[in-house]
Amino acid sequence: MSVAGDTRGLRIWRVWILSSVGSMSCHIEAATVNHNTSSYVELMLRSLFARHSPDLDMSITIFDNASEDDMTGLRAYAEEMGVPIVQTGLTTETENNSHGEILRRFVLEHPDCTHYLFLDADACFVQDDTIDVMLEELEACDDAFGIGARMAAWGGEQEIAEEYREKLYHCRLHPFCALVRNTDVFRRVVDEIGLSCVKYLWAQGDEYLDTFKLMT
Repeated sequence: MSVAGDTRGLRIWRVWILSSVGSMSCHIEAATVNHNTSSYVELMLRSLFARHSPDLDMSITIFDNASEDDMTGLRAYAEEMGVPIVQTGLTTETENNSHGEILRRFVLEHPDCTHYLFLDADACFVQDDTIDVMLEELEACDDAFGIGARMAAWGGEQEIAEEYREKLYHCRLHPFCALVRNTDVFRRVVDEIGLSCVKYLWAQGDEYLDTFKLMT
């Protein structure tokens, strides 16, 4: 399981089109997808609420792909915290990865927030106010469209190995724990291009782009 929460050296993604929420108040819409990962999602939620102030203006939705694992603990905690579990209409038996399609729908159905927060089921926050720091760093950079938390290995003490950093940090804004400004440009890209995985077929080979990579 990966761990998010070390806010030192956050990865900032920039675009040439400038946009900022400026001094307006912020409201974050967050989403995660449960795909037979109910115990992980429960841990992610517990760490998220434990590490952040209730004053953080954030709503979170769990999108569930008709998971068949034991959801008892997740359902109980989600109900306690007022977090809705919404069925996607898909199942865990889909032929391809459905996360990008689900998150695209989420973005287009929530046009009124200031920011989107995308969370993987196996994220676990190990540092207080991680999202607040990400928000502060993002808003300090006018030409950034999004920001991702650093990832640590098991235990949360050491960052992921060097050989994984290029793949996870430099090729795409990884939706493991990604905060994105809600702008007309971002929603247009989500609408027209989407957030799904893509496979390019070249004359001499092919290239697989994981969730969010083509968008990035």
